[in-house]
Amino acid sequence: MRRLQIKHLTTYQYSDTVTLLPHKLLLRPREGHDIRIESATLTITPTYNLQWQRDVYDNAVAQATFLEPCKQLSIDSRILIQHYDDHPLDFLVADYAVLFPFQYDAGENVDLGSYLSTIFIQDQAIVSDWLQQFWKAGQVVETYLLLEWINKAIATGFAYQQREEPGVQTPGATLTKRSGSCRDFATLFIEACRCLGLAARFVSGYLNSPTLPKGQGATHAWSS
Repeated sequence: MRRLQIKHLTTYQYSDTVTLLPHKLLLRPREGHDIRIESATLTITPTYNLQWQRDVYDNAVAQATFLEPCKQLSIDSRILIQHYDDHPLDFLVADYAVLFPFQYDAGENVDLGSYLSTIFIQDQAIVSDWLQQFWKAGQVVETYLLLEWINKAIATGFAYQQREEPGVQTPGATLTKRSGSCRDFATLFIEACRCLGLAARFVSGYLNSPTLPKGQGATHAWSS
């Protein structure tokens, strides 16, 4: 078991006094068999009321409603987690899903429907063409290998580019530019999986890397 502390400080300075609308805060990791939250503190200015709720994905979401105008907004989150999963690739694959292509169990299809629908309809052709190098109709391949090939192709064939613009690039733009941020690569991978009929979703969180200077970290996006 490892204990990790996540410090996330967001500060906005305004040239004039402003009245803030309610803010939704997604700063608390979702607990599971591999993650336990040991402690959590949230310090916010100006004066506020805080309400916690769960979204449709069971994430803990806090809504801050501010009680006074301000010229600075500060949100300081500090969370100490216990991390138990030292072997993330040691998982079981259902017998019916070992080889691709396969059909999901009928009962699972009800829950997986939203993770199977492609989002970027206009990019389906370019994504499908790109996928031809990994799998063609009529082939049978291990599902894990297929996913690994797609993942490695993105990791080695595209240049990482930090982007401050909001939102994500379309998969077509990422394939054309051969570059993007982590959220762009995750979006491409997810859309590629869905084009193949594999359920996939977007995940955001924090990157803990031994190569980063002590005390530093970064937000990160990936797929699940």
